[in-house]
Amino acid sequence: MTVSSLPTAPAADNQLAGLWPTSTAQGIINLMEVCRAKGQMGLITGASGIGKTSAARAAVRAAVASDAEAFYAALSPATENLAAGLFRIARAIGINADRNVSCNEVADAILRRLWQRGDLLVIDEAQYAGDALLHTIRSIWDELDARQAAPGIVLLGTPDLAERLNGGTVRKSREFAPLRGRLGVMAELDGLAAEDFAAIARHYGLGGGQALKLVETAGRGRGGLHNVARLVAQARRNGEGEFGLAELRRAAELAGVA
Repeated sequence: MTVSSLPTAPAADNQLAGLWPTSTAQGIINLMEVCRAKGQMGLITGASGIGKTSAARAAVRAAVASDAEAFYAALSPATENLAAGLFRIARAIGINADRNVSCNEVADAILRRLWQRGDLLVIDEAQYAGDALLHTIRSIWDELDARQAAPGIVLLGTPDLAERLNGGTVRKSREFAPLRGRLGVMAELDGLAAEDFAAIARHYGLGGGQALKLVETAGRGRGGLHNVARLVAQARRNGEGEFGLAELRRAAELAGVA
């Protein structure tokens, strides 16, 4: 199943603790829940700063709160090689693997842990995964699927990841064809919608077009919602905890937001 647009969530569902109530965030969470419920692999990609990581962490918290076994692992440039990536995932799911063991042994330990009871594994910053790690993740899912115990495994990353899996060359396209064939959910996020910024403004009780413009201008810049978080933090400092349009304006001036 290919998902080209995110499902819109009812307002009542947009209330996960620690997460701005945007349709984009809730849509990401909904897709992860689909992967968890159906035991599918998923790929969600989008630019930095649109809230992917916050939504992923919220999805894992929500799954755990509903008595599911859910895990979150974040990769980095330091985990590009197979061993480093497998150890990062192993630690995220509660395995303390000895550094002297082989990659095969770590992969087998991950498989056994997910087989015992693994409902959802979110791998964030997956653009940093090396080819061997991506193939190993797919092999683990394949084995669990053959045992009728497949968990939801979601790869979350930048647009570079989707381009890579689609294959820049014929050889690469064929190499990743098995992984693409396992993806039950795919979503390429174009960016934040105007309604997302309106939802953030409403969340803070900021009415009127001026406040919305400041929030949206900050969020459309490089850094996305990270900029909005800094803007709100500065506005809070300006108002000593409470803030409105005046404090937001001063924060915007300090940040250079027009």
